Amino acid sequence: MNTDDPELPDILRRSWHRFADTYEPLRGELFRYCRHLTRSPWDAEDLAQDAMARAFA
Repeated sequence: MNTDDPELPDILRRSWHRFADTYEPLRGELFRYCRHLTRSPWDAEDLAQDAMARAFA
């Protein structure tokens, strides 16, 4: 997401930064856990993205 877009509302921009600040430190550990569950890097990436999308929603 390009957060520099002037059309992006401030609340969405702040929300995205908060999400990124929370998600980034957890990304590696979450991916490793999902990889352990799925035994596939592609499925693990999908699972991790789905989990974070649900957490953010």
